[in-house]
Amino acid sequence: LKMSSLISINRETRSDGSRSAKQSKFLTPPNRSETVRWTDNVRHHQPGNIPLTFQSDCSNQSICLMEEQLECKWKKLEEPVWAILMQKSYKNSTEDLFSTVDEIVRFIGKSKWLYEKLFTFCEVCVSKRSAVLMEGNLDALSFSKLVMKIWQEHCSQMKSIRLIFSQLDRSAALQEMPMMEMGLTIFRSCAIMRSSIQTKLVDSLLFLIHQERSGEDVDHLLIRNLLHMFATLNIYHEILEVRLLEETKTFYLEEGMRRIEVDDVPHYLAYVTKQLKLESERTEFYLDKNSGKSLISVVEDGLISPHVEDILNKGFDCMLYNSQLDDLKLLYQLISYDPANIDELKMRFSNYISVNVMSFLKGDEIDCEALRSLLKYRDFVSNVVSYCFSDSAGIDLAARSVFSSIVNKKSAKVNELLAKFIDMKLRTGRKQYPEEELDQETVKALSLFRIVDGKDLFEMFYQKFLAKRLLFGKSASFDAEKAVLSELKRECGSDFTSKLEVMFRDFETSKEFASGFKNYLTASNCLNSVVEMNVSVLTIGNWPSYPKMDIIYPQVLLSSMSQFEHFYMEKHAGRKLSWQSYVGQCLVAARFKPGVEKELQVSLFQGIVLLLFNDSDQLSFKSIQQQTNIETVELRRTLQSLACGKFRVIQKVPKGKDVNENDTFIFNANFTSPMLRIKINQIQSKETNEENFMTVEQVNSNRVFSIDAAIVRILKTRKTISHSELMSEIVRQLQFSVQASDVKKRIENLIERRFISRDVKNSSNYNYIS
Repeated sequence: LKMSSLISINRETRSDGSRSAKQSKFLTPPNRSETVRWTDNVRHHQPGNIPLTFQSDCSNQSICLMEEQLECKWKKLEEPVWAILMQKSYKNSTEDLFSTVDEIVRFIGKSKWLYEKLFTFCEVCVSKRSAVLMEGNLDALSFSKLVMKIWQEHCSQMKSIRLIFSQLDRSAALQEMPMMEMGLTIFRSCAIMRSSIQTKLVDSLLFLIHQERSGEDVDHLLIRNLLHMFATLNIYHEILEVRLLEETKTFYLEEGMRRIEVDDVPHYLAYVTKQLKLESERTEFYLDKNSGKSLISVVEDGLISPHVEDILNKGFDCMLYNSQLDDLKLLYQLISYDPANIDELKMRFSNYISVNVMSFLKGDEIDCEALRSLLKYRDFVSNVVSYCFSDSAGIDLAARSVFSSIVNKKSAKVNELLAKFIDMKLRTGRKQYPEEELDQETVKALSLFRIVDGKDLFEMFYQKFLAKRLLFGKSASFDAEKAVLSELKRECGSDFTSKLEVMFRDFETSKEFASGFKNYLTASNCLNSVVEMNVSVLTIGNWPSYPKMDIIYPQVLLSSMSQFEHFYMEKHAGRKLSWQSYVGQCLVAARFKPGVEKELQVSLFQGIVLLLFNDSDQLSFKSIQQQTNIETVELRRTLQSLACGKFRVIQKVPKGKDVNENDTFIFNANFTSPMLRIKINQIQSKETNEENFMTVEQVNSNRVFSIDAAIVRILKTRKTISHSELMSEIVRQLQFSVQASDVKKRIENLIERRFISRDVKNSSNYNYIS
């Protein structure tokens, strides 16, 4: 086998006398005759990968392949490489050129030499090819297109060159970068990274992106390809990203300043959202994905951060006032990336709530409609926090805190209105509203009740209204009554609802008494054909206190009252019954002119007055008062309802709306009405400011006893306790806010009364005296 290659072995003498072999940089004949055995798999020359073994006897043989021979082979390769890079044609076939490369790499072992030759030659050619980029004065678009053209051609050319020099990539001896990577390195250093080209290319690309952001029509594919080139050459972050982010920030700072001056807040927020979406799409379409977060952050820094205060000043209150929930939601989404923005939003939202809640509670004349508006507004605030502010825990806490703070400045009035509102719902809810709406409004009222201080005030008002519902049969649903009672018990504990529960128990027991009393009368043959009486037996101390009047009852009533007392005492000897006329009711059968018979549903006072006209058709005010002993104020209200109201069963002389002590009253025999049963409402006296003050004073008086009881109860359990611990425990146990000074007074009072004592060793501790 004749070989067209020569292996030169140089022997060097080591320090230990042995010899080592080293391949020469240049091919030279061996120093002495040697026999070299070489086995290799010549894949392209020997089919089937059959090992090829040969023996070359180098003795007396001059093997000389000089550098000129290698240069000759390179010349054969250089011409087609130049032609490819310069887009010319060449004569040699790819197979022939491949064989030449294979010969140099595989048989001569000069892969590194060939690689360096090719690298240097390509550098020269690419530099010459890219020189056109430094010539002329092309605009940004033309220059960018030319760069892209040269880049795409270069990529195609390197693929063609790689086909010829592919053996270099396969060479195990070569520790250099692959061919395609070599092509990228050459293009990067000889074209793009040349200072004049680099600067102009970056400027041109940023100009095109600026045009696209401004809404002009640009070649999106060109921008995408250029940015892909930057990424492929691994120079995106090095020379473009910083400039891109700077230009983006400048662009949006200018746009933000211009837009915030001319747009209202909703339109500005819509613009910001649109730009963020477009920048996100740009990232997806042609920017480096790693730049996405940085780019969005830059947009936020340009359009949002400098204008948060302006946005909130111009539009926040307005959007809340107009219930622009979607715009508020968008606002929160745009500014929530920065905790400082959330704090600012929280503060402004709290201020807005404060102003509006105070407007509902302004003045002394606050009615149930104001409370209804307050409940609706609280529901609105909750909806804003949930829908617009993504249930932010911090904002929700701030809203609840400011709402509670403002409401509790008028806790006495709010507690009264809450009791009235729930009374209204439990009285007429089923008649005016669907069941589910009744439940919903009641739940909202109870929800407000939870944050209001002074729950003992609510208890007093609620107890008064509950008594009227039970005694006058005004409750729409006992299930609803029990449901509200359960909610109050869950919120405030069993002590809070104990009196209310006794009221329900008394009411149920009274039904049993009524049935038993009827059976008693039947058994004793004492049924009264004129009067049928039902009695409610109430436990003193658990029901509201009413004015006690020693009125004169008609004889027909006195007989039935005496019978009930006898019946009751048989079952409960030792108890005392006290008749409470203030809340009594009557159903009176009335006969007017012949053929006109009506049933009059009236109060006990009204019924007693009407019975007087059985004996006389005309009575004076003083005569009526003398026969009934009803107090003057109450009698005036009673006569006014009978003579001046909608159903005038008696007539007043002289005529008028007000009743005086000199008036005379005549039975109206000509009264007529299409209804068989007529309800004549008692004229209700409006509570004056003085009465409200007295109610609050009564509650304050009760609070003194509550504080005393709490202190003694705590000391009895703990035996010894520090002042700070005692204060904390008192605040926890009481259902109303208490001042430290008030507690201190009660402690001193209990010390004087020897319920507790101050510790001798530590004056800040208290001991229980058993």
